[in-house]
Amino acid sequence: MRAGTILGRAVARGRGQPVGLQAEGVLVDRTSQARGYESQCLVSFLTGLLGEFLRKESKLSSRPVMKRYQLVVIGSGSAGREATLLAAGKGLRTALIEKDRIGGVAFHSGCYAVSGLLGCARQFRDTLKGERFGNEADLLRATLQKWRIAQSNASMRLAQEFEAELKQLNVDVYLGHAELVTDQIVQIVRASGSRIAIRADNIIVATGSRPDFSDGPDPRLVSSDALLRMTMPPRHLAVIGGGHIGCEFASIYRTLGSEVTLFERESRVLSGWETEAAERVTETLQTHSVVLRSVKFRSIE
Repeated sequence: MRAGTILGRAVARGRGQPVGLQAEGVLVDRTSQARGYESQCLVSFLTGLLGEFLRKESKLSSRPVMKRYQLVVIGSGSAGREATLLAAGKGLRTALIEKDRIGGVAFHSGCYAVSGLLGCARQFRDTLKGERFGNEADLLRATLQKWRIAQSNASMRLAQEFEAELKQLNVDVYLGHAELVTDQIVQIVRASGSRIAIRADNIIVATGSRPDFSDGPDPRLVSSDALLRMTMPPRHLAVIGGGHIGCEFASIYRTLGSEVTLFERESRVLSGWETEAAERVTETLQTHSVVLRSVKFRSIE
């Protein structure tokens, strides 16, 4: 039998005992060569597998880690502010999302903003009363623009104090529009268009309320937000709704010299308040010549 044929069979059989072949006085050990080839294949396979693992690991590590919070609050107005401060004060890992300015509508165009203007109006009326003490009241002028500047400054101070509280309590603040992806994942869309997702064990939606209509092309029909942006007081202002915001606007613009008529569909203003408090506010408005009417509107033309 030829040595070449025997060697071929030995390689084909593979992984048995060492095979020694003697042909024409020469001993050839082929088992070590076969094992060397298998080792090279194994090393090559493991190297490829490791490379693939490292590539996948690199892609995963390049992705931002989704932060997790015990509570995420959407909206930084009155309700959102209280919820955030209470939770963070109790030690919960808390995040706050606001799409506009910190403090929301409450600080900048809602109850706090209106109260700021009302404070200016009260101060002006008190100063006028000081004429009997020798003050030159005839030199005073009620200027809506200056009142709005004072109101804006007060709103900014409130917002800055709120931001300082959030920082002290280690609350993460995200500016952008919040979208609920799942019941535990919130996506924030920033003004630049970039997006970031966070995870929450609990979510509070405190986005507040909005007017039932948008400010239309008719400049005479405005919402409370637009009324805050006015630079000149109207000659005659009709306020529809006798809640606390409506009553405050009526008082403010009457002090500015506008004729004011306040319409309320219930039998009295502040229908949700205690009767004694509502009667006191009614008396004050009537003292300042605000006309009160109980009427239900079907439409406004």
